[in-house]
Amino acid sequence: MQSHFSELYQRTCNALGYKERSFLKIALQRYDEVYSKDGKGVLILSAPTGYGKSLISYALYFGCLDGDKPWARVIHVLPMTSIIQDFVENIKKKLNGKIDERHIGEQHHGSPGSPFFAKRFVVTTLDTFSLNFFKLPAVEVAKQQKYHTSHFEFPRAMIYSAAVV
Repeated sequence: MQSHFSELYQRTCNALGYKERSFLKIALQRYDEVYSKDGKGVLILSAPTGYGKSLISYALYFGCLDGDKPWARVIHVLPMTSIIQDFVENIKKKLNGKIDERHIGEQHHGSPGSPFFAKRFVVTTLDTFSLNFFKLPAVEVAKQQKYHTSHFEFPRAMIYSAAVV
């Protein structure tokens, strides 16, 4: 029997005309075995550039649109701003017509695409993600310094209700 995550991956590959990668499919099946026990789990996946890891994020995005998944959004964390810009451009090209562009948020210090991670598909840097996770939203650093307060619970709630990749 195919795993739920594997099915999302397969549907996404079929919809986009991509060939499924057996390594990714097996990894998702194994993850589903762990996840199905108690709804928890972590998948650490290492594969070379261009292997198709981003398709997992696309699949999770399409899964959250189904409305019956335990995640309401996807937060894709990348190490550098330049990669984010390329990633978002690729999303728009590859998912042309299959994604509502209003759902995509490019969030880093220089871009206010989704300052509190509220959009359905947020692409962010590790530093911005970490600041939001540890109660200092990147968008409110100056406010925190001046007034010693910030809106930290909202972005953390968005993180807790997301599939983080």
